[in-house]
Amino acid sequence: MAYSQNAFDFNAFNLAVKDTPAGLKLFLAQKLLQEATSSYMFYGNEHAPVLMNIVQQINVQRASLKAEGETRKRNEDIRKAEAEKLIQGNPTPTES
Repeated sequence: MAYSQNAFDFNAFNLAVKDTPAGLKLFLAQKLLQEATSSYMFYGNEHAPVLMNIVQQINVQRASLKAEGETRKRNEDIRKAEAEKLIQGNPTPTES
């Protein structure tokens, strides 16, 4: 079976990833670019280093976003715990 480069349905792909989180889209972009980079390197294409740099930049960005998300989650958990302590320490007027 011959491969046709025109067989890919971009509209279907765009529809499939339309509502996915941005982090997943970055991950997919990174994986696709890694595969393209491997092909470029295999065939000695002079643009392979450019793609490799882009993949590395995406990796750095994903790591940064992950760290920010973890910090945001940790701060949210702390705020919730502090709010819960306040609620437990101050009974409502009907509880007295």
